This record gives sequence, C-alpha cells and structure tokens, in this order.
Amino acid sequence: MQHAFDCQTSHDKYCTDTCLRNNIFLILLFVSSCAVVAGGKPELQAKWYHFDADSIRVDFALPQTTTPRPCIIVLADRFGVQPAVLSIVKILAQEGFRAYSIPLRSTPICDVGSFPSVEIDSLDVSTLSQVTIEILNEPGSTGNAGLFAFDVGATIGAIAASRFPIFKAVNLFYPAFPETMKDILPDVQGSLYMHVGQRDPNYSLERINDIRETFMERGKIMNVNFYKDTEAFFCNPTHRNYKKRSVESSWNEAFKFLFSHL
Repeated sequence: MQHAFDCQTSHDKYCTDTCLRNNIFLILLFVSSCAVVAGGKPELQAKWYHFDADSIRVDFALPQTTTPRPCIIVLADRFGVQPAVLSIVKILAQEGFRAYSIPLRSTPICDVGSFPSVEIDSLDVSTLSQVTIEILNEPGSTGNAGLFAFDVGATIGAIAASRFPIFKAVNLFYPAFPETMKDILPDVQGSLYMHVGQRDPNYSLERINDIRETFMERGKIMNVNFYKDTEAFFCNPTHRNYKKRSVESSWNEAFKFLFSHL
C-alpha cells in the first residue's frame, strides 16, 4: 500500500538530479573534521535479511575493532542507494560505527538525471524497524542505534522513530513533506537533531518554532541547527546551493551528536 503526498513543495526546486553524488569530497571533510575511532579501511559488505514473505539486501561496513560498537542506519534520499550513499556507510565505519544502508521501497534507485515523483510506501516503516532490530541483535553490536537520514529517507526514519524506541540518536537532514513534521517529530523516541538551511523556505524559523512549541509542551528538547546563508539540499556537493562551510559544520555537529548519545 502506498500513501501519496503532494511533493511539489517550494524546496523541490532546489533539488538537483545529482543528489548525493561525488561524495568523495564529503569524505575528505569528514576525515579532517572528526577523530578516527578505529583504524584501517572498512570493507563494504552485503547481507540478506529475511522476514515474513520478503527479503531485503543491506549493504554495510564494520569498523576494524573487536569491541562492540553502536550501529548507524543510513537512509538515502529519493534517488535511492547510489554509490555515494555507500561511501557514507564506509566513512561511518571508519569513524568506529557499524554502518548499514537499508534500501527503501519509497526511494528506488533511479537515474540521478531524473526528478522522480515521491510516494511513501507504508511498508518501509515496518521493514526499517524489523531490519534494525535484527541488526542490533547481531554479535558486535552494543544494542544502540543511531539514524542518519536525508530527504524522503529522513521522513520515513522520523515516522519509524516516532513509533518504535529503536533509535537513541536521530539525525535528520531536510526531511521531505515538511508540513507533516509538526505531527511526527514530537513523537520521536530518542534524541533528535534537525539540520536545515537558513534559507530553506520549507523550514522557516516560524515553522521550526511552531514544532518546538509542541516539544516544550511535552517537556522534550528539539535540537535544530540552521546553517547560515544555506538553502535546501546543502549537503550535495554538486548542487548549485552547495555550501562547503555548512557541510563541514553539519557533519561535525552530526558526529558529535552521535558520539555523545551512543
């Protein structure tokens, strides 16, 4: 079953057909800004997870250590698990995390030269939750999970985190369907960090404050970082709105957040 959303919001005009490509530059930034926890270069691996009448292939990378480590789930944007997404998985492992890229039905791999319509497949939330629980029960895991999610993946991750207490640290980068966030984000079970551009019209200060008020009413904290002079999809190094300083700052903040909560 699929639930269609109107995705023609104002920030879509900022999305380009090369989202998350050429992530090598990002990797160099990560290495220079974050302390390396585990030595060596992690190998990209794959494993099939089976549940109900379905199965899913998950790409992952593990740190070069025998010490139990937290797990990070990476959720791609609307273009699916492109090679650059797998580069993020490897650099997370380089930093000492057990990193996994779980593919979503809502974000099938497509030509980055296209601009696909966006639909949220309701099965993605249960699939994400089931696979994450299996991953947390594997040898070498501390039993703690963090989330690293972009665009459509961020929305699905937020829904899952609002229904199941499986993520201790939730990093969301410009979630799609911003009009739904006020109803979803306050229910997130775990520490939340939102990363948005100061000039992103979908995440205006007014909208963020509106969401934050709901958090305050529930006695919860909402961590948000606005990146100065930055528009939507600022993490994409090939996008016309790419901001090197914002990328460095956001990834540095994201890693500190993960280390402090996991």
